[in-house]
Amino acid sequence: FHIRGRKAERIGLRSVLTRVLPLPLLLLLLLLLLAVVPSCHGCPDKCLCFSQTVKCQNQDLDAIPHSLPSHIKSLFVTGNNIPPVDAKVFDNLPNLVRLDLSNNRIQNFSERAFPHNNTLRVLNLSRSFHNYFFTDGVLNGLLSGNLIQLTVLDLSSNDILFPPENVSASLLRLVSLNLQNSSIISILNGTLKAPSLQDLDLRDNSLRNLPATTLAELGLKPGDHMEGYHYRYEINSDPRLANLSINSDA
Repeated sequence: FHIRGRKAERIGLRSVLTRVLPLPLLLLLLLLLLAVVPSCHGCPDKCLCFSQTVKCQNQDLDAIPHSLPSHIKSLFVTGNNIPPVDAKVFDNLPNLVRLDLSNNRIQNFSERAFPHNNTLRVLNLSRSFHNYFFTDGVLNGLLSGNLIQLTVLDLSSNDILFPPENVSASLLRLVSLNLQNSSIISILNGTLKAPSLQDLDLRDNSLRNLPATTLAELGLKPGDHMEGYHYRYEINSDPRLANLSINSDA
């Protein structure tokens, strides 16, 4: 008898592939294709969904999508027009490790945006705060949000003036903090005394002088940071802070 139509085509293709490629290699290629090709199942409108990553970029969104696949580890919602980060918006993402909300217009960040047992480690909020009036409230809400696993925080290119005082108390595992080009004019004592901090970027701000206590916390001496326009210091005396980037207009 003869096998006709699409069934015959499928059988023919399968036999050709199995003759050309060993079965284990064929299965590996199929898995790679599933990881690379965007998935439409359960993917929010205006987003691209991959195996463990969702990207909703430059779509003029005014809110973070709620119908996100629960298994993802990385979420990029960048280049949009999102003013609020609402309560419980990330509750269905228990495996989220990396979140990029850069280049938005955030004016409110709920302290209940993340679940209590979240595993977030990398957070990018660069170019997202464009109004001094809202910045303090946004940062206070963010730092009250149980980010106990966070190791990398990017707050560069924002309107901040003063880094939030509760960084050291809220982010005990913070390793890298980027505050470059954030209009910072001073740093209060104790602000950057995070026990695990190793990399701190303070370039392109309006810092004229730092209090002696703050310099001591960073392993520096008075006058060290005023020696040139842009330096990266290797701090050997204080293992907490391996790299410090800072500049001055002096």
